[in-house]
Amino acid sequence: MSRLPKNPDPFNLLGCYIAGGSILSIATKSEINDYDVYPKNQQGFEDAIHSLCDNGCFVVNISDRAITFKSNTETNEKGERTIIQVMTYDYFETPEKIFENFDFTVCMGAFDTDTKKYVFHDDFYPDIATNTLRFNHKTRYPLNSLLRVNKYRQKGFFISKPEYTKMALTIAKTGLPSSWEELEAQIGGSYGREIELARKDLDFTFENAIDVLSDMVFDFDQYLSMSEDENYHKIPPEDIVAYYTKSQKIKFFKLNTEGFLNSKYEKYAVIGDDGCISGFLNPKLINKFGMPEHFECVTEGSLYGYKVLTQTESDTYIPAISNKNGVTYKVGEETGWEKSPYLYAFKTLNDAKNRLARSVKNKIFIVSFDIKDVKILSSHEIQVTSMVIEKEADI
Repeated sequence: MSRLPKNPDPFNLLGCYIAGGSILSIATKSEINDYDVYPKNQQGFEDAIHSLCDNGCFVVNISDRAITFKSNTETNEKGERTIIQVMTYDYFETPEKIFENFDFTVCMGAFDTDTKKYVFHDDFYPDIATNTLRFNHKTRYPLNSLLRVNKYRQKGFFISKPEYTKMALTIAKTGLPSSWEELEAQIGGSYGREIELARKDLDFTFENAIDVLSDMVFDFDQYLSMSEDENYHKIPPEDIVAYYTKSQKIKFFKLNTEGFLNSKYEKYAVIGDDGCISGFLNPKLINKFGMPEHFECVTEGSLYGYKVLTQTESDTYIPAISNKNGVTYKVGEETGWEKSPYLYAFKTLNDAKNRLARSVKNKIFIVSFDIKDVKILSSHEIQVTSMVIEKEADI
């Protein structure tokens, strides 16, 4: 144990455990295929998502069990980008809770990103020393374990007939899956692999499952390394955190997408605690997993943004950057404009600061507008038909 690296975490995570295959690889001094991250609590999950994004990682897949990242900075011996999976199906206060779901004792190793210490199951090192696979009958996906045996045998591990029998009995006790989705979940297992069988429009029956499986090739590592969807790259970490933050209500409103470019999906805008628009709900997440129970749709109420204005000779203001509409503004008064381009505001104070020209006349103001007046949202700007200049922002 003393010869293990003091910190096997290249991403400087906090509030998590790194566990499973990467720890086995570290212990056996073999190549690490991917990192499985198990957050201890909600804060650990949020920090992990932000930390990975800050460290040059991007999302390539989201399943009902894990969020898969690839790194732009870390690579394996083959020059392939390192894969990181953050588990989403639970929080893991202790390493023992992680080990309960693992199928083989040689996987039951964990690294605590806070204490920088390793934790191992009692049989971890004895089974590594003897290249023995010892099966955990409490694992949730015994069918996946059966498939994984071949992977470990290729690495030189041996599984005895009693352990095989334990696996068979556990599969029998679990019973036949009742749907294609359940079968896919069993095959994908507890490590976030998302398997799609070529089932087309076939009804789920034992016979149909056998026929479909007869034409399948299971190579989970290759599948995972090739699983990259550019649509996921566009999801900011704030939106991912909002989707999984179940301890508080997340308010959002639905946008009228008429006239929007690429309006294939409905657009949902998230409202932050400060009343500003913090981002979008990703439509792919919503279409795939549905709207979370902790999300609340609102249809009316005030929102806030920021506008850069320059003062005229009187007590009125005009936009400092562009005044395409020819409108003027007064503090405390409402300004309206019903034609496109509508009235612009920035979503955040930082967005406004980035556009603040170097002129003593230019100032940033907090503006308010109603949800029903929002016409267009981009990554930084809002267009509305009416707004009130509330007060100068404190910068």
